[in-house]
Amino acid sequence: MPAILLIERCRENERVKNRTLADLSSLPPQSIEILRRSVYVIVCVEHVIDLLNGLGL
Repeated sequence: MPAILLIERCRENERVKNRTLADLSSLPPQSIEILRRSVYVIVCVEHVIDLLNGLGL
């Protein structure tokens, strides 16, 4: 079974940097799925906020 990692990605001087925040492999599959969906929702909300700010709203 492959490792399930929580990774942060960011740009630094035109390069993409990866940083492993946690190894989630020991969690039950249901917990991993809940976390995956939660992170997805947070990212989507951040993108919507960025879009609204770009429109001056």
